[in-house]
Amino acid sequence: MLIVGIILEQAKINPPHAVACELISDALRSIFGPDWLVRMGTPLDVNRDTDPEPDLYVVRGKPRDFLAAHPSTAFLVVDVSDTTLFFTRLSSWSGMRPRAFRTIGF
Repeated sequence: MLIVGIILEQAKINPPHAVACELISDALRSIFGPDWLVRMGTPLDVNRDTDPEPDLYVVRGKPRDFLAAHPSTAFLVVDVSDTTLFFTRLSSWSGMRPRAFRTIGF
């Protein structure tokens, strides 16, 4: 994942995290309906220096609308944090994370 020019290695997804993402995805699909697409684990093409890969995000459209490029914005972005939350808060990245996401409009 690339965030404001910094390459970040993502942690392995554990089973509870995967289940949480699936449950959230199901809920979002039922809430938003057929005119919206819930994407899981795919990048947002925000700009040249930033390609975040949130766990889930919601965009208006159908899958084939994004054959040429990933979406550049989303109506809703969901990032699930489980076992890594404690370590993320302690890391040097935790101070940068809010600023980085604000600069890309999140």
